[in-house]
Amino acid sequence: MATVVAILTPIPEAVATVAPLATPTAPDFPIGQFLLNLVLVCGALAGLGWLANRLGKGRLAASLGVGVRRDIIRIEDRLPVDPQRALLVVSVEGQRWLVGMGPNGFDRIGAVGEPAALAPQSGPGSFADILEQQQEDPES
Repeated sequence: MATVVAILTPIPEAVATVAPLATPTAPDFPIGQFLLNLVLVCGALAGLGWLANRLGKGRLAASLGVGVRRDIIRIEDRLPVDPQRALLVVSVEGQRWLVGMGPNGFDRIGAVGEPAALAPQSGPGSFADILEQQQEDPES
């Protein structure tokens, strides 16, 4: 009977009242401070890159291919010999070289002349040319 009495007794009001939920507040994250820090870090990185390029006398830019004249050295043709080796025709300030490229580096094989212009074959020619020759010189 004691258990029934304990169940039927009213719950004290302090336990029965539920505390109201707290209202949500703005996150404690200052977006302005974040953007300022981001701009400062990006500026510092750009400044360090400029300083490294300035002190390195352009070696960084040259290794990245920035500001390098592309008309001094050109690879005109490449012929793969096997998966690891190839022959290259390289033009350096107007001179052409045949260069061998392999896993151990490059080897200059020799100088190459200008590419020959495609000349018509020295054969008999087209039917119209032969017919015209026969009409001009019927004795041959």
